[in-house]
Amino acid sequence: MNVMVTALVATILCAPVYATEVAQGNSAPAKAENLFTKADKNHDGKLDRAEFDTFKQLQEERLIQQIKQRMDKMQFSMFDKDGDNGITQDELKAARLEARQKMMQNLRDRQLQIKPATVAPVSAAEPTKK
Repeated sequence: MNVMVTALVATILCAPVYATEVAQGNSAPAKAENLFTKADKNHDGKLDRAEFDTFKQLQEERLIQQIKQRMDKMQFSMFDKDGDNGITQDELKAARLEARQKMMQNLRDRQLQIKPATVAPVSAAEPTKK
């Protein structure tokens, strides 16, 4: 279940990269046929139970690999601010500074949300009831 949720989130986040892959002709049906062929060990054109389990495993491995590749591309493009397909030391410094600023802002926001509990002081002049 966690793999599917992660895959869904990563796919949504990686939609621009995925669109580029589709435009380049990396079609899903062709990839599925290739996995089917790999899983069909006896080459009878059908998947028995064991072959189907292999097919699912191959499919999951490919999905995880694609997610990692898309995440790598996204991370690279986040650092490559000028889009020249290279990351300079200045771009790395700027990314670190930006991350530090976001972290500090998050800490400040949390501190503002935490309000100290106020306790009404007990007056010594108040008589106690018996």
